[in-house]
Amino acid sequence: MGSTLIDESAAMEHRIREVIEETDITYEQFMEKKVSFAKQNKPADLETLKFFGLTKTPWHKEDERLYPEAAECLECLHAYYKIGIIANQSLGSEERLKKFGIWKYIDILVASAEEGIAKPDKRIFEIALKRAGCKPEEAAMVGDRLDNDIIPANDLGMYTIWIKQGNWRYASPREKLEYPDWTIYSLKEMEILMKIGENGEKKHMDFTTITACGECCAGCKKKDDGICQGCIESDGHCIEWEQSNGCPIHKCAREHNVQFCGLCEEFPCKWLSQKVVWRPNVVEELTELANLYRQQN
Repeated sequence: MGSTLIDESAAMEHRIREVIEETDITYEQFMEKKVSFAKQNKPADLETLKFFGLTKTPWHKEDERLYPEAAECLECLHAYYKIGIIANQSLGSEERLKKFGIWKYIDILVASAEEGIAKPDKRIFEIALKRAGCKPEEAAMVGDRLDNDIIPANDLGMYTIWIKQGNWRYASPREKLEYPDWTIYSLKEMEILMKIGENGEKKHMDFTTITACGECCAGCKKKDDGICQGCIESDGHCIEWEQSNGCPIHKCAREHNVQFCGLCEEFPCKWLSQKVVWRPNVVEELTELANLYRQQN
């Protein structure tokens, strides 16, 4: 649930500041080391605590927040699919989901505390599949961790969707079982970009919905509410850029005759990172998007 449906960033910061209290370790130093471990595909929090010789403090569940698009995404998917949760959680997972108002969208809940088995043990996935009444090839696993989510699901033959949120957004697949069928960067992309056929077959991504910076306007609340026309539809003159003569990223992509920047011959350029400041991993994300585009085309 964490870093997939639930934003744990505030709770994590709370814990970090507690563990470094009364030490000479700064928050910036802790985070720098944490990111370095995450980039090595290691459990970043535990490895960083071990590196500095620190003791883990209690988790602050009161700091957790539902990702803004989570409820809408679940409501939309629940109209077509059974939704299950496989989670490494302490007792009380059902109560947490009820607190966040999303329990009504969940058909199956398999949590480690109640089952006595935790991910990445494949048996917890098999329990969920049995309760859902479906075969692995009929199911898709959505998760933020390569080790706990993607590897065991791939090994079982499930379709896999890696959502790059939380610590594991810095990771990179290296081994065969670490590679997901799809990679997404937020829940709002689930229905629009990562489509699963009724018979389980993988469908192609619709790249016509991808903007120059690698995002997707489809499903955007501002667009759905008629506040914004959309970057592609407005030729770069969406609401965010209306005061500055249009989106410079969109304009640059059109000048280079590409759908998005990852396909440009000059990619990656320093200019892109300077302009797309709201996405620190934009180069890595656009590289993956470009690779998927080339696979399909």
